[in-house]
Amino acid sequence: RRVHGGIRCLNKKMFRKPAKPAATVPAAAVPKVIKSRATSGVLSPTPAAKAAVQRKPSNTLTVKKPSASPSKSPARGGKPAESVTSPGLLKSPSQRRRLSVVSSSTGFEADGAIPPSLVPPGSDHHRRASVNYFGTPGTGVGEEDARLADDCLHIIARYASKSKAGVVPMNPHKVNQDAHFEIENFAQSPGQYFFCVMDGHGFQGQDVSGQVKRRLPINVAAEGNLQSDPVTALYSGFQKTNEELFRSSIDISFSGSTTVSCLIRGKKIYCANVGDSRAILGRKYGSNWEAVALSEDHKPDRKDEEKRILASNGRVDSFRGMDGEPIGPLRVWLKNQDAPGLAMSRSMGDSVAASVGVTAYPEILERECDSHDKFMVIASDGVWEFISNQEAVNIVSPFYDRDDPQGACDELVRESNYRWRQEEEVIDDTTCIVVFFKNAEKR
Repeated sequence: RRVHGGIRCLNKKMFRKPAKPAATVPAAAVPKVIKSRATSGVLSPTPAAKAAVQRKPSNTLTVKKPSASPSKSPARGGKPAESVTSPGLLKSPSQRRRLSVVSSSTGFEADGAIPPSLVPPGSDHHRRASVNYFGTPGTGVGEEDARLADDCLHIIARYASKSKAGVVPMNPHKVNQDAHFEIENFAQSPGQYFFCVMDGHGFQGQDVSGQVKRRLPINVAAEGNLQSDPVTALYSGFQKTNEELFRSSIDISFSGSTTVSCLIRGKKIYCANVGDSRAILGRKYGSNWEAVALSEDHKPDRKDEEKRILASNGRVDSFRGMDGEPIGPLRVWLKNQDAPGLAMSRSMGDSVAASVGVTAYPEILERECDSHDKFMVIASDGVWEFISNQEAVNIVSPFYDRDDPQGACDELVRESNYRWRQEEEVIDDTTCIVVFFKNAEKR
């Protein structure tokens, strides 16, 4: 097994045959791309392609309340899933997620590499400095915080977080493109919490996830209907944040970020999700633990997602090897050209993918917790790649019994990194937030 150019390759013929030239299309039709043997045919935008991309969002949606009719997805009005929905531990190669555009000059840009020429001597750029929302400077990679919460207005007892940069052997200066925030008394509302994890991808992924971290809580808090209609406020906040990305100086042609957030007010959770980061609950019945999904991954193989992409003149297909064989998961492409190859169907940013139906419009689940709900886990795909929902609950539950959310975060990141090393030559960035709820008698 080999990992080359960010895509898991099982066919060694790919490395023996010369790369086929990219199909020639009119320059005005779609952005021009190139293929490179150094990236095993993974597409990379040329400067001309980037210049040709119009930075205007083509998928702007009007904010409106979702229908109250039940839905298969756990959106507002739909019945929350009560069973494990994640794939099993060992995914087949066709299910593996890999990010999109990779540069032939640096390689693994989708995994956060930066050119060595941009790294100052002695710097440690994979350690991202950050600021948490309690006014205390963060510590970067491995940033963590566990705090006692107020005892009367909500169900939260303690919470913690951890973020760790991934590993790419050929890129020692890989940056951590994940981001996260945890906000107490959100929007000056006592007992209201806002948690979020973002997973950036593409060469500017760190900038995209960083801007979402800065702007999303501000935009949601600014909504006048946040207290009366939090679902609509979340929709609007996500949309405004994405529109700001399109107007920003960040090149989002082939860069973006997932975003999964949980707004908690009293006993209610409002989970808004874009992309394939994920949030789950750990529930306990007697001595048995059960995982419950709060979000559903946005993948191109979901029928409703594929339908939207095809209706937007996009194409859903796997990456193709030199012999035309499918490699890896289904991806989103322009109809007549092999770009951008995004392995998710919703994302913040990603302007080229947005032109063919990839949207930043979140799916929102509204749920009222009961005494069986013990904790919540919000994490990036680096955690979920080899750990199922139920396995995550099994890992966290012993730490719940010991009232140690930081230990739970440390173990989730440690275990996910261990499993990456067993299966791959690279390790994705891993970020998680673990929130413990109060015992029933304290609620």
